[in-house]
Amino acid sequence: MHFFKENTNKIIILLFFIFIHLTAFSEIPDDIHPIVIVPPFSFSKRVIDLSQAVEASKTNKKLILLYLGAKDCPPCRAYERFLEKNSAEMKPVLNNYVVADIRTWLKGPELYIKLGEIEKPLKQFRLEIGDNRSGLCYPTWWLLDSDLKQAKQIPAGSASFLSVQGHKDVLKLEQFNSV
Repeated sequence: MHFFKENTNKIIILLFFIFIHLTAFSEIPDDIHPIVIVPPFSFSKRVIDLSQAVEASKTNKKLILLYLGAKDCPPCRAYERFLEKNSAEMKPVLNNYVVADIRTWLKGPELYIKLGEIEKPLKQFRLEIGDNRSGLCYPTWWLLDSDLKQAKQIPAGSASFLSVQGHKDVLKLEQFNSV
């Protein structure tokens, strides 16, 4: 007990750096150049700011492939392992998009989507983009234009995304024009 009393500040600082390290780690490999979005810590809500992804979509005239995963989600972990293993094959597929990688947790405060000064609960955001799925599961992908309108409803869960061909089939690159 004496150890903890003497080292309380050091322990708090160490835990802080461990937490920061874990939350800053991108699940999509760096060579795909995702825009990593980590909601700032809050007990009341998790705010996901899409401003950088929207700006990149407009600048590069590409659709946004918005990925919502969670650090404590086994299917998300499987997807991460798939991408690491198949990075060379996946890079040309995913480079056709602005890939936005939302990193969060399964449990915690409600998720909000932010663009500019406007914040909306995730449920409202999903309705506004045209997501007609009945619920939210992890991992989830949205294919959006730069106005945050859904270009195509794509499946949630990792089953369709654990093969290179599955990715190509779901995204059907030839069907989309630039934004």
